[in-house]
Amino acid sequence: MKLKILKLITLYLVLFSCNGNNTNSNLGNQLYNALIDYQEKNPIPAKENTSKTFFLISKNLIYIYEVTFYKDGSVYITLNPSGVSFEKKSYGIYKNHKLKATYIIDDDKIGQNFVKKYLNKDLDKYTLSKAPMIDVTYPTYIYKIKGEKLVFYDSIRGNVRR
Repeated sequence: MKLKILKLITLYLVLFSCNGNNTNSNLGNQLYNALIDYQEKNPIPAKENTSKTFFLISKNLIYIYEVTFYKDGSVYITLNPSGVSFEKKSYGIYKNHKLKATYIIDDDKIGQNFVKKYLNKDLDKYTLSKAPMIDVTYPTYIYKIKGEKLVFYDSIRGNVRR
């Protein structure tokens, strides 16, 4: 009897700890985990590093993580130093204690199985009035939608050296 109770408590703790990181993100677990993985491998550079490394005025940059859903079932995740693009339907801002500021481009809501709620808040805080010419590209991770799953497919290397 005690062993059964101990197993139930352990199972509860494991399930609780797995779901605890995605609290209030409004993203499904698969997309959230893919974003956390990308963000850990591609952190936003410190301002002092951008001013020394790039031929850009760092005060004119707004770093934000970008997720784009395409009609062919591919999903691209990248880091964008020029802020939110309003050329397409943009949703966000998604962030919590672990997830850094992220927005989603999804014209046809293809990602509805991976996004719990399409937000439209604080996008203006991450928008540049005049986007600078930027020759910096960050790695892009490509995923494919396979039914209800998000499957890593490939990555495209950026031109930023770490």
